[in-house]
Amino acid sequence: MEEMDNLKLACIRLGNVHVIPVTSPELACEFLKIQDSVFSSRPICMSASLISNSYITSIFLPIGDQWMKMRRILASHVLSLTSFQWLRCKRDEEADNLHLFVYNNQSTSSSSQHPNHAQIGSRSPVQQNQWVNLESLVVLGSVSASRG
Repeated sequence: MEEMDNLKLACIRLGNVHVIPVTSPELACEFLKIQDSVFSSRPICMSASLISNSYITSIFLPIGDQWMKMRRILASHVLSLTSFQWLRCKRDEEADNLHLFVYNNQSTSSSSQHPNHAQIGSRSPVQQNQWVNLESLVVLGSVSASRG
């Protein structure tokens, strides 16, 4: 093993797989530059193909020419600062719509079955009866467990 300390490359067979450890940082950088697509590519599997509709979307796309094109388009058009600023008024409008929707649902829920701030903490007579029954079941369960 001492003679392996000076080696920059080695080939070790682990079962049916050949493993090549690289101890030199220069060689490791060269391997990663040359074999970048092999090391960084996602495995092709049936579930990813079905979810992404035969790899049409960019998230499950294996690394390659198509992925590079989609990445370039996403970076320059979809995720750019100009498109972010261009769509600010739409985001503000959607936030206002969501705020209004929540406010309207909260204000109309006092007449419906949904709880609002006034109803939290208070129980109807039916709920109170169910709560008493539940408490008695817990007490009976603990008594029978202590006897057994």
